Amino acid sequence: MRARVSSLWVPRTGCGPSEYQDAYYPRVPGERRGQRLRFALADGATESLLSGRWADLLVRSYCRCPDRQLAGALYTAREVWNRQQLTYPQEREDAGRPIQWFEERGLAQGAHATFLGLQLTSARTGAKQGTWSAVAVGDTCLFHLRAGRLLASFPIDRPERFSSSPPLVTSRRNGYPEDRVEAARGDWRDGDTFVLATDALAHWFLGAALSRSHPARELGVAASGGPARFGAWVEELRSRREMTDDDVTVMTVDVL
Repeated sequence: MRARVSSLWVPRTGCGPSEYQDAYYPRVPGERRGQRLRFALADGATESLLSGRWADLLVRSYCRCPDRQLAGALYTAREVWNRQQLTYPQEREDAGRPIQWFEERGLAQGAHATFLGLQLTSARTGAKQGTWSAVAVGDTCLFHLRAGRLLASFPIDRPERFSSSPPLVTSRRNGYPEDRVEAARGDWRDGDTFVLATDALAHWFLGAALSRSHPARELGVAASGGPARFGAWVEELRSRREMTDDDVTVMTVDVL
């Protein structure tokens, strides 16, 4: 199987790259080959400390973990997280920004993020069809398209199902959300496209799809212009109140 991946992102209005709290993997765009390919996207919760760092650890652990289950990737991420937390206070001291008393409670509560993982599987590397499976916690979404037609929307299929308090994956060891993990699967063919999007863009995409417009086409035009054009398009949607002012990340996977 062959697939081409590309990603674009825009932080919240008035925020710089250091304040961006989404994460995606793989980070490098381009073609991927193999019998099993993985892609992941996470949205760090703004209200928790170090959520962007936790989101990044989640997506990397899922895509690199040999365990096929989310539980294995999550166990790995939490182990790395706890080791990192041991050195974090010194890291802050060395940067001249020692941890303040009001941050201590946030650090104890852990970091939180939504998560979406997509796996494409085929019988052989050169296969033109195969299966896909996805796991999700929260409202980061997957859209499966064929010839521009929306075949699947996961884990949310209606715009009104988005909320301000989605389920989250926590960095705490005893916080595995077994009852909040959702799963889906289906078949893919060459030429299919998978769009992974954090909640602000996912909400817009799903609403546009259900209103019989062509969000995939509009998104493709905006993305084809690179980061500057994509950023301007997002800002335009925000100004028209068609998209929530939040970090926006989209990953597109085209099966070749």
